[in-house]
Amino acid sequence: MEKLNKKEIEGLDFEISFYENLLKDKPDFVNALILLGEAYTRRGFYEKGLAVDKQLVKLLPHDAIANYNLACSYSLIGDIGSSLKAIKIAIKKGYSDIDFMQKDPDLETIRKDSRFKKLVDKLIKERGGDVDGIWLIQEEDGEKANKKESFSKEGYKKTKTPKEKGGKKNTKTCRSCSKEQKDRFSV
Repeated sequence: MEKLNKKEIEGLDFEISFYENLLKDKPDFVNALILLGEAYTRRGFYEKGLAVDKQLVKLLPHDAIANYNLACSYSLIGDIGSSLKAIKIAIKKGYSDIDFMQKDPDLETIRKDSRFKKLVDKLIKERGGDVDGIWLIQEEDGEKANKKESFSKEGYKKTKTPKEKGGKKNTKTCRSCSKEQKDRFSV
């Protein structure tokens, strides 16, 4: 778990309170749910984060990132079987950032499992040994907006954003993405 100072804890507690109150009136407000799930996870409230991720997967069944975050939440609570199932669904929906999956601290628990290693090996084989990150850019309805965008290993630098190509920017990132990765896709 990320080590937080007092100011960060207070800030997260404020965010959590804000999003919880907002969701009382609009329980299916996806953007608020995403931010609440992230705040719960950063605060170490993994069970609450899991509940939010389950709700997001119901609201966004075709979303690779929602399913990936669900896998992360299951991993954080130690439910390896459910985490592996969710990561397989995320991959089926288009998530294939092998390099990040192998480093994501939220997946530390399942990385030790031989089934995860087999899954990663299978993905690497399917991609001809290439482990550079591939992200699926999606519209809100789950349809592919710009197919797949490739990144280099060096800091996940991308040549053109979907916005630069005339498409929509993605508003979804996985929770453990670095600030640089999130900045590439946030509105």
